[in-house]
Amino acid sequence: MTGVLSTPRAAPKTSATVTVALDGDLEYACAEKVLTRLRAAIDQAGDGLLVIDLRGVSFCDAAGLRVLIKTAANDTSRCHVVLANPGRFLRRIMEVTELTGVFDIIETTATPTDYYR
Repeated sequence: MTGVLSTPRAAPKTSATVTVALDGDLEYACAEKVLTRLRAAIDQAGDGLLVIDLRGVSFCDAAGLRVLIKTAANDTSRCHVVLANPGRFLRRIMEVTELTGVFDIIETTATPTDYYR
């Protein structure tokens, strides 16, 4: 990512809602780092909810889609993953690749306030 990642804020191994905000380019160069961060957020959410806020993502390539798919398909947890606020371009990519049925997608006006740089 060329931008920032939010710091998940929840007690580990609980049933919590954790929000991670992605910003900038979600691409090959940062894919593993973002995936590692999202897996940590899944651990923090426990049996709860992980919301990935995509409003700040300006670019996404195949590696970025892979990160979202792997996160949503987390088979080591009962955490539910939701994508929030994908921009028009990202929503279009999901439609063309037929991924809109794979993800739960929401639109929200809530703004994440905590970021990890």
